[in-house]
Amino acid sequence: MLTLRLMGGVEVARDGEPVALPRSKKTRALLAYLAMTGRAHRRDHLCAMFWDLPDDPRGALRWSLSRLRPLVNDPETARIVADRDTVRFDPAGVHVDVLAVRRRCAAGLAAIETSELQDFAQVLQGAFLDGLFLPRCDGFQSWCIAEREDARALHGEILRALISRLSAEPCAALRYARSLVQVDPLDEAAHADLCSMLARAGYRTQAEQQLATANRLLADAGIKPSAALEKVRGAVDGSACSRPVPPLPTPALNLPISDKPATHYAKSGGVHVAYQVFGDGPVDLVLTPGFVSHIENYWDEPGFARALRRLGTVARVTMFDKRGTGLSDQVGDLPGLDERMDDIRAVMDAVGLETAAIMGISEGGSLSAMFAASHPDRCRSLILYGAFARFTSWFPTAESLRELFRYIDEDWGTGKTLANFAPSMAGNADFQHWWGKFERLGANPGAAAALMKMNSEIDISDILPTIRVPTIVIHRTGDVTIDVEDGRFLGEQIPGARYVELPGDDHLFFVGDNTGKIIDLIGSFIAEAEPAGLSNRVLATIVHAEIEGGHGNRFRPAHDALASELARFRGKATASPVGRFRATFDGPARAIHCALSIAGLLRLQGVTVRIGVHTGEVDMQDGQVDGVAADIAAGVARFAGPGEVVISRTVRDLIAGSGIELENAGKHRLNGVADLWHLYRAAD
Repeated sequence: MLTLRLMGGVEVARDGEPVALPRSKKTRALLAYLAMTGRAHRRDHLCAMFWDLPDDPRGALRWSLSRLRPLVNDPETARIVADRDTVRFDPAGVHVDVLAVRRRCAAGLAAIETSELQDFAQVLQGAFLDGLFLPRCDGFQSWCIAEREDARALHGEILRALISRLSAEPCAALRYARSLVQVDPLDEAAHADLCSMLARAGYRTQAEQQLATANRLLADAGIKPSAALEKVRGAVDGSACSRPVPPLPTPALNLPISDKPATHYAKSGGVHVAYQVFGDGPVDLVLTPGFVSHIENYWDEPGFARALRRLGTVARVTMFDKRGTGLSDQVGDLPGLDERMDDIRAVMDAVGLETAAIMGISEGGSLSAMFAASHPDRCRSLILYGAFARFTSWFPTAESLRELFRYIDEDWGTGKTLANFAPSMAGNADFQHWWGKFERLGANPGAAAALMKMNSEIDISDILPTIRVPTIVIHRTGDVTIDVEDGRFLGEQIPGARYVELPGDDHLFFVGDNTGKIIDLIGSFIAEAEPAGLSNRVLATIVHAEIEGGHGNRFRPAHDALASELARFRGKATASPVGRFRATFDGPARAIHCALSIAGLLRLQGVTVRIGVHTGEVDMQDGQVDGVAADIAAGVARFAGPGEVVISRTVRDLIAGSGIELENAGKHRLNGVADLWHLYRAAD
């Protein structure tokens, strides 16, 4: 039995066992589209829906179908049925979650047992194809939005039926009343039902708070509450509170709304990145969060809110949720460092910051360090708190990492990890409750696990010596999360960095006796640090191509193809000798994708190319690129076969989360480099 789960994302299982999906978002989207529509589609229609014309749409469609066939076909059943003109998906023996619910409910809900409706409510949780956004694929996005709205409407209909059937059992109906408010937050009747159920179940205090929340929410949306909610007030006032109050769906705020900064969105490519700006200090500071975050939830913890307000006295602070976390857009594939650096730039551009001090906390330190090295013109200084260069400083053994994945799978959102981040708060029930909420709001369990898998591949050790901006590294000696040795390593490896070690075991900077000291250090440093003068030396990823027959009229189409791909991936061509091609990029994954695309285009034109990719510090002047890193890229290219893209180990360590597949190409000695270098062949 083949099962396709399309609610909440895309998952495929065969006889109950999960099947690994292709990394390509378009391939997964194609599978969902074919399975949901259940009819034959002309190839031209699919090409227009999923691929831009410059991308060889028919070739891309063939590639995606070749990845889907082994995924869904059985030895006796070919579910991807294609001929020269059309493609269709054969649904025989396939269970598609949302289609199964839709067909069962088509004749109405009255004849369906309550237990089955409860199962359907569970199936329809989450959004249809959640996070599967395809920029520039307007046809697919329009279809997806329509399907998502249909699924949401059906979910609401099922929830209303369950609330009605279980009205005599308010405790049983509560979960569905809560879900309906989340599915349709502007449905006044849903709020009335929830308030009524809470009151009848004995949760009077929570019912009052929910009623106030509903009135405020509707008013903010410009909807004048009707008499329906006022009728509920009588039931709430007349109820008796006989139970302890459970967690609120919308918790009471520790700060008045007027005291919280507004949340805005910056557009980074096709992704919305949530950010806030607060404080009136003399220097702009961009705060890059750790593993997961939720910028509005920060203010609900009194100690965190106090620390942020104090930070706002020494700087004007801009903080944001990284894509895939918190209030920012959820994404199908978690981003690598390239896209996350783009998010920092997008937020700075939205706020109007030409330059700012960049502060990286914990896992955000790796991103901030990479940004400072790649964009010294946008970074006036760098602050690293509780940060690391190598993931093993966080989880030194495979067993410790497996234990985290077990926690995410079984206990995520309970706050039981508190002792691993803030031991001084262990035993504080209120703080643990907030910490559990922080986990839930920061990322769902699937996203949290994917984030940690990506983090486990991070190693920025090689790029630390290329950071040329004023830097301070702050670490607590007994930090229970990130080993202090990695803080010391950062201080030693970043040229001219100031290293400050403070007593304490807590990893969270806003917890502990010296939070004020940490903020004072940050304030004095960013105020006194003299921005580095403009320099031609920056961190860059170099793509070096050796082209056979790369001259004359025969090379003209190849030259045009190179220029087109460079523009698409934001590369900059540099002066190169005849028969060679060299370009620089501000992100390693983007450079590899461009190199792979160039290799494919030139292969179609009968031009043989061998490409090497390396990341390091280069001197860029007047269209020329010099330095050891450029020489290493050229050396790497010599170990590439015809049409191959080979990368250095340094690049491998920086492309976590990119979806690029690598094959071991062995260790080799490069000209002018003493040690053997580990190389890898790249594939998209």
